[in-house]
Amino acid sequence: MRNHIDELRKKSPEADTYTDLLSEADHIMSTFNALHRITRIETEQKKSQFKTVSLDAIVHDIVEFYDPLAEQKDIKVITHIDPITFFGDRDLLMQAIANILDNAIKYGSESGTITVVLRKEENKVTLAIENTGEMISSEDLKQIFDRYYRTDKSRSKPGMGLGLSLVAAIVSLHKGKIWAQNTARGVKFIATF
Repeated sequence: MRNHIDELRKKSPEADTYTDLLSEADHIMSTFNALHRITRIETEQKKSQFKTVSLDAIVHDIVEFYDPLAEQKDIKVITHIDPITFFGDRDLLMQAIANILDNAIKYGSESGTITVVLRKEENKVTLAIENTGEMISSEDLKQIFDRYYRTDKSRSKPGMGLGLSLVAAIVSLHKGKIWAQNTARGVKFIATF
């Protein structure tokens, strides 16, 4: 479909119309791909990709990747990361952590801080990502991991309302739990495995 629209755009003087169609086609494909990933994860078809991974290295890589984006908003990222090996799907874990950190930067306050903590206590691994900024309403906290749900303040930013539902599916696949809570300074997302 995209290729057909692109060919029409090249032949037409009304290129803006076709550019809008291309953008909409990309959005539809992106939505479809996200839903497909969630469905595959929820049906546990990805368990075959599980291996022993260095969770601390994954978190370090994601923080390093997002550091330039944080710097653009003058956000300081503070990390407290224990060395932890974990049995899971490296790519899915990266995607989940990246999504949470991306949201922390996107919705965090300018010149604020983001604190990333990875700890292992007894048989439980905890990942917590907290950002300074606006809190999330109690009603939104109840639904934030639901498919297609977007808070009022997120509607002004690009997205489909699938990111956190994908994160929840990934955490669930790894036999974990995730929730968000308000703190005195902002919002904290916590995943335990």
